[in-house]
Amino acid sequence: VGLELESLTGQKAYFLAGLGCFMVAHLVYIAAFAKEAGNASPLKAAPVGSLLLLLYAAYFYSVLSDGDLPPLMARPVLAYALSIGVMGAFAIARKPAAELSRTACALGALSFVVSDSVIGYNRFVAPVPHAELLISTTYYAGQLGQGDTEPRSVFTASLATA
Repeated sequence: VGLELESLTGQKAYFLAGLGCFMVAHLVYIAAFAKEAGNASPLKAAPVGSLLLLLYAAYFYSVLSDGDLPPLMARPVLAYALSIGVMGAFAIARKPAAELSRTACALGALSFVVSDSVIGYNRFVAPVPHAELLISTTYYAGQLGQGDTEPRSVFTASLATA
């Protein structure tokens, strides 16, 4: 809702509100995935994937910083980038009963990373062709991939922020 209001009004406060809502959803995912990972560190459970996601989050933040990211938004965007990197790392590290569920969840996390990367790049660096289509399809792919997590309320909580 915040991102839509910002795009209609141009008010940066709405962008930050949307960012905050999605960050809360990612924190809920992190809590659920940590529980399923047996509270094991993602860097121990899935070191390569976790490290790559965290490095990408830091790299992409630097891309945004070199773009048109206003100084006032730098810290919230950095916190969000780290939260999605950690969420992705825990998504890879979780240990569900079925391997297909783990794969779907990891692909869902990667879909969120792509969706948010397109949003950030399109907003602060340069226009992305067909950005809305890319954002929508990867966002909903992320929801589908991560919708099989336990507890099921994580999926409902995340949809409530959309």
